[in-house]
Amino acid sequence: MKKQNYLLLLLLFSVTNLFSQEKIIVGTSRENPDEVMVKWFTENLLAYDGFRIYRAEKGKEDYILLNPVVVKKGATFPADIEFKNDSTLQDYIKLADAISTENFRGFVKISLFIKAVLSNDFARYLGMMYVDTTCNEGTSYFYKVTGLRGGKEIQIGNPQEIISGKPPEVMFPKEVQLSQEEKAVNIKWRPEEEKYFAADIYRSVNQSPFKKINALPVIVSKVKNINGELVYPPLFYSDSTGFCNGDLVCYRLVCIDYFGNTVGAGSIDFMRDSAVCIEVYKSANSLGKIAILSEQYAHLSATVSWQFSGEKFSDYEFLISENGSDYKVFKSGDASLFNRIDTLKFEKPGKYYFKIRVRFEKRGEVYSFPRILDIRDTREPLSPLSLSAGTENSSVILTWSANTESDLAGYHVYRGTSESGKLIRQTVKPIKESRYTDNLRAGMKTTMVYSVSAVDSSFNESKLSDTVAVRLPDKMAPPEPVITQVKAEKDGVVVRWPGDRTGQTAGYYVRRTDEEGRKVLLNKNAVGAGETVFTDKTARPGKKYEYQVSAVDSAGNESGPSAPWGIYPRP
Repeated sequence: MKKQNYLLLLLLFSVTNLFSQEKIIVGTSRENPDEVMVKWFTENLLAYDGFRIYRAEKGKEDYILLNPVVVKKGATFPADIEFKNDSTLQDYIKLADAISTENFRGFVKISLFIKAVLSNDFARYLGMMYVDTTCNEGTSYFYKVTGLRGGKEIQIGNPQEIISGKPPEVMFPKEVQLSQEEKAVNIKWRPEEEKYFAADIYRSVNQSPFKKINALPVIVSKVKNINGELVYPPLFYSDSTGFCNGDLVCYRLVCIDYFGNTVGAGSIDFMRDSAVCIEVYKSANSLGKIAILSEQYAHLSATVSWQFSGEKFSDYEFLISENGSDYKVFKSGDASLFNRIDTLKFEKPGKYYFKIRVRFEKRGEVYSFPRILDIRDTREPLSPLSLSAGTENSSVILTWSANTESDLAGYHVYRGTSESGKLIRQTVKPIKESRYTDNLRAGMKTTMVYSVSAVDSSFNESKLSDTVAVRLPDKMAPPEPVITQVKAEKDGVVVRWPGDRTGQTAGYYVRRTDEEGRKVLLNKNAVGAGETVFTDKTARPGKKYEYQVSAVDSAGNESGPSAPWGIYPRP
């Protein structure tokens, strides 16, 4: 690929977010302002069987179809003259022909989109541009684009409005800022990706005519910083050649829209009054150098040790940025306060970019290379207070006083038993409320011990709170006994049953039902757990009886009666 193609591909490294969303762009050209140009961008461009373009006049709801034949890749081939005017066009057409839906992604996709912005002929060949030649001058239109795929018609982006016959305006980036660092003049501005694609930079040195200094359009797109946030890069363009110390250097920036419209170099001199200028000062390298020696961290702070070797300076500043681009003065001092050790205190944890700026009165300034501070919150929250426990059915309900730390993330709950003494965390993630319900197994008779800790947003965990012990109310009855023998003996009717092996039973009650259905409790005081026999001395011979036994635990919970066992003591 030719050198120009290679340079164009370098633009990819500054574009990560520009074409990430579907969009429609409408515009006109200076040569034919009565014609409306429509471009569309979609990540799945080659997955469609073609595109349809619709137009509606403002104030009317009905859209009319403009192209009976769909727009698709290869349907429109550039004229021979276009290949002569653009030496890279043939290479990009070959690249477009070689790709398929599967490999239309990453750098290949972005490089083709960039070329489609800079070359309307290539955009038409790629199947992502349409020119409407049937407009009425001065009429306001809405344009809509749909893609055909799998027999369905899918809308691309949102409809866009334009007034036909209105030539494109020359746009200029807003809030242009100049700064000198080392031997270069750094240029920044406020990007407006919804309005323009890139910028050309023109420069005048000591009132000379403005000349374009960028070989390729300057594209600014958001990139991910160290915190994973999409932000604009700290440097948009750096100009370092063609001027000397003491020169007055002026810049004028002109936007390039999505149809390649810009302004000729001859028009720039008429805008000299609105240019942004800077007087180039002495090379920073000759003034001295800043060396950052070490960084030591404490709670929400960092102590930076640094030194400067060079000429005497007037003051210095620590510049801090959260996104790597918008630096602000964080701390400053004059030469008399200079001790080469500065402690920077922060309000919240996070990763911060920082650099040191040393300034010389009327002679410029020197910057250190940017570094990253990893500021951490190392202070643990206070232990929660007033932990208390209550019970409800088979659940333990814990409550405590809420912590007041501003960075509190929540609480962890720990549980153990009075026998083991070991507390185990029950919560996977910190809970927000100062209340917790622990659902235990019904009938559990173990004494449970609880404690609570507080956790902040930096995952610092407090010491455990005071413990609280709680035991579920015993509401579960022991198992029902099973009568194994009922026998009439000399002293009365003897009832026998096996003992309870679970250890839940504290005693037994024996009941008797006579022939008339009257049921009586034979022992007001329960038979002890170790006694599994009872003699009914009040039974009368010649009467039919049924006996049942029930078990009772230490909490007074009584089981159901055993199956009845009947007997007829002979007279």
